Amino acid sequence: MVLWFPILLFLSCVYSFKGFTAGKAYDIYLESFENTSEKAGIEIDFTRWVTEHFDSDLRFNVVSKAKSEYLVKFTISGYKVEPYQYNPDGTVLSYRIVVMGYLKIISTMEGKVVLEDKLVSAWGTYAYSEREEDGLKRVSEDLGVKIIQEFLSSVSQ
Repeated sequence: MVLWFPILLFLSCVYSFKGFTAGKAYDIYLESFENTSEKAGIEIDFTRWVTEHFDSDLRFNVVSKAKSEYLVKFTISGYKVEPYQYNPDGTVLSYRIVVMGYLKIISTMEGKVVLEDKLVSAWGTYAYSEREEDGLKRVSEDLGVKIIQEFLSSVSQ
């Protein structure tokens, strides 16, 4: 028991929700998102929120375009709001926002496209009592996770 205590103490000190980061982080630049969907203006907030998501992940350094190893581009091509949950009497309790778009990743060092026109979709919900922007923020979190997953699986091949 005495032997296990220092080990458990050490493990509790290094535990993190972000995980361990072995080696060098990826230096990336996220271009401002483009928007061809029917919902005007969402590209500005989505760019900011997804960039914050990347910036909070220790596997990435968000840098200027000139210093980047990878360029990440995303075009929002679809936007839909639909009822998600109902009361037994049929009134809407919450809505679901679905955003989809195309992801492109370019290696700036090699000058080649790593991933092109990969369809990515994300969704989030917001309660009837909330604003649509609350749902958009949740969608951006899901979108950030999915773009990171696509990035890591494409770059590590």
